[in-house]
Amino acid sequence: MPAKNTQKNLSTFIKRTLQLPRLGMGLLAIALLFLTLGLFWLFLLALFFAGAYLLFTANWRSVRWLRRHPKLYALGMFALVFCASIAARVFLVEVYHIPSGSMENTLLPGDRVVVSKLNYGPRLPQSPLEIPWLNVAFFLVMPPEARAETHWDYHRLNGIARVAQGDVMVFNYPDDEKSFFVKRCTALPGDTLQIVNGEILTNRQTIAAPEGMKAIYDVSYHQATAFHRQLDSLAIPYFGYRSRKEKNTVSLTLTTAQKRQLARAACVDTITREVAPADTVAKTYPWNKQFLWSPDNLGPLIIPQKDMKIPLNPSTFALYKKALDYFEKAGIEQREGKYYQDEQEVTTYTFRQNYYFTMGDNRPSSMDSRFWGFVPESYIVGKAAMVIFSTGSQGIRWKRFLKIIY
Repeated sequence: MPAKNTQKNLSTFIKRTLQLPRLGMGLLAIALLFLTLGLFWLFLLALFFAGAYLLFTANWRSVRWLRRHPKLYALGMFALVFCASIAARVFLVEVYHIPSGSMENTLLPGDRVVVSKLNYGPRLPQSPLEIPWLNVAFFLVMPPEARAETHWDYHRLNGIARVAQGDVMVFNYPDDEKSFFVKRCTALPGDTLQIVNGEILTNRQTIAAPEGMKAIYDVSYHQATAFHRQLDSLAIPYFGYRSRKEKNTVSLTLTTAQKRQLARAACVDTITREVAPADTVAKTYPWNKQFLWSPDNLGPLIIPQKDMKIPLNPSTFALYKKALDYFEKAGIEQREGKYYQDEQEVTTYTFRQNYYFTMGDNRPSSMDSRFWGFVPESYIVGKAAMVIFSTGSQGIRWKRFLKIIY
């Protein structure tokens, strides 16, 4: 008798499962796909919402009872949609507004950018104030002194990819965690970075400049009329002569693509990139006279990597002091040429997380790692994937709708 009941129950379960709505079955299939990819957290998330959706849509007795109570049913559906919206913003995607021109011409002021948190794995909230929608309620009930505190340790779930050189990513500004920056990753953990006359080298290999990257060039030419026509055809703004002594030389801000096209013009003689002098050392990372660096000539500099050990000496301490103090919380002090941690003398330090070096595509007008240093992995929000909407001084930029970011 028990065997017959078991078979009957199993048969009933299979029949009901086959009658489930297609969307619910689709969510279950997606959940299994995430499990296959090793994204166990995403499998559980999809499984939860698939089960919740089926609970409200299946033709089961309990669901029919719930539908006979419209207020309860509406409240349940609202709770499901509300939780789904929070989960989407925490675990999957979020939209950010681009306020400045530091990434021109890749990104423009007024762009609304979709940032994928799935690529590198979502960073879990470290405070109730970081939970979308609910943060307003927490802000109202939390005492002022608790709002700035970190309540939970940093933790990041698995993603579908790792940060790659050239990725455009969004992160918390290292000097102000409440602000968000968008820059291009130019060097990865463990890389040796060097900038030589504006050209970027990692591990002694020259990195090709993005097509939309901007730099300032001195352009010498002959045949002024033909030259101005060429500028107009390429939509290049003309800033005037560099000096009265050089009437045939102008200073122009060009993208990589514009420079290549202008160099082909018969009226152009030479194109030379302007390089910032070394006397900008006070503004350039690591702000130390041991390193006469500028935004256009910097390094060699090894980007810190998790488990990378460095010897502690005046040179390395100057290079990595900001990371040691603010991100590693190492508490290392320098006294009379020696280094102390918890009052114990130390000669080496091992980094606890990965770091990245980032730069804006609009090199002359970008505040980036050249000026404030490394971006810790714990500050990364996600990868900028697409421009979903864009407006400027002349209205909506229709051509930028759904533009993929490279």
